[in-house]
Amino acid sequence: MNSIKYAVNGLIASTILISQTTLAAQIRIDGFISVVGGMTVNDKKLANGKESTYVTTPVFINNSDKTPNENARYDDSFSFLPESNLGIQIHSDVNEKLSATAQLTAHGANDFDAELEWAYASYSVDESWTLVAGRQRIPLYMYSSYLDVGFAYHWLRPPVELYGEGVSAYTGLSVKHSTDIAGWDLKNQIYYGNAKNSQAALGNVELENLVGIVISA
Repeated sequence: MNSIKYAVNGLIASTILISQTTLAAQIRIDGFISVVGGMTVNDKKLANGKESTYVTTPVFINNSDKTPNENARYDDSFSFLPESNLGIQIHSDVNEKLSATAQLTAHGANDFDAELEWAYASYSVDESWTLVAGRQRIPLYMYSSYLDVGFAYHWLRPPVELYGEGVSAYTGLSVKHSTDIAGWDLKNQIYYGNAKNSQAALGNVELENLVGIVISA
């Protein structure tokens, strides 16, 4: 593990948040772009004697046929592909209670092919309760909701050990609730749905009847 850790020295990163643009009274477009470059700087061997010439990134570890995706890995040649990305999010307020959100994201590791990462509708029952249906981000850990926006956190990228495996989005339903108790702001969410990722490091990952509860204060 040490040789992998030290192989990523001096990664270069720059993130730009594209200013919010209003196309119409009820449609909003936001965007982001992260430019990240890096390379390995040694060929130290792992404990098992094998060469550590690649450092994998959190996304697009394998191709659909389970062969290694070389664009998603650093080697001894400087590259911007593994972790650079860009995205566009479109939000539309249908009325005072109903809204729709879609997000297209393109990763350099996937040749910048745009994919529909989010597509969901939100309905505000009242000031405290919101119902969400569609493809949305799984609320795992603190930075899940803006995992692709490097400007929003302190690292070059969130730890691979937490965010680099499995799936990041699911298709299903969620119920969100917010309230204030004794000076504490409480946000709660219950979600249910299915998720899959054919390019995870562990191979084809499929989650059925996924259920979770998130409570934050």
